[in-house]
Amino acid sequence: MVRLSVDVGGTFTDAVMVDDSGKLYALKIESTPRNPELGFVDAVVEVISGIVDPEQIESLVHVGTIGSNLLLGQLGIRLPACALVTTKGFRDVIEIGRQNRPELYNINFSRPRTLVPRSLRFEMDERVDSDGGVLVKVSKTRLRELARRLRNSGAETVAICFLNSYVNGSNERVAETLLKRALHRPVYASSDIDPEQREYERASTTVVNAVLAPAVSGYLRSAGEEMRRIGITAELYVLGSSGGLLDIAEVGRRPILAVESGPAAGVVAASEV
Repeated sequence: MVRLSVDVGGTFTDAVMVDDSGKLYALKIESTPRNPELGFVDAVVEVISGIVDPEQIESLVHVGTIGSNLLLGQLGIRLPACALVTTKGFRDVIEIGRQNRPELYNINFSRPRTLVPRSLRFEMDERVDSDGGVLVKVSKTRLRELARRLRNSGAETVAICFLNSYVNGSNERVAETLLKRALHRPVYASSDIDPEQREYERASTTVVNAVLAPAVSGYLRSAGEEMRRIGITAELYVLGSSGGLLDIAEVGRRPILAVESGPAAGVVAASEV
């Protein structure tokens, strides 16, 4: 069994391959930040060249920091404009955040810029109580009106976060379905992406996911297609932030699961030493 793993970083791309005999092959090349799939493919081609045939590879794992590098602006790729749809009265929750501060005694501390400007935050009159009971159903008529506003807003991707949707996401699912159909743009519901308690954490996580998904899904799709083109039939997996493996379709839909892929890989490796 030939196993191959590739770690795509912002500066270097590393490939490590283990053949049937247990022999280890390693390669380091420069990354291609603006087109990271090119560096990924180059590393795979170079490390297997003259050693094994592409069809002999039975395990192919991708590790990388593309998600975190995109967020930090290190790849020079423009992030898509993201809109946030929230329960009426909670438009600014993503900016208000929590009372805790990263630098408690820094009197000059300033908050980082939010990923969603206020002009791209929209409210819907809907409500679910803390037990999951629907107090106010989301209006399809209002959603169609919202779709027209979103279409003219310049938003390229949409995150939805309604209050208490982690208990009952029915209002979010209605909104997600209608907006996807009306906009033909990516729409992500917090009850699907990160169904956790507390609206700030859920909203910010869903926004990050919505911002990353277009670039990450396109990148992984291209990488998978290139692997098939060069003759590798093994399924491509991505190492997630938890240290487990995820298929590329799931990471393309929920890239938030693999934002810490690179650091997690180091911890997993260290645990085996």
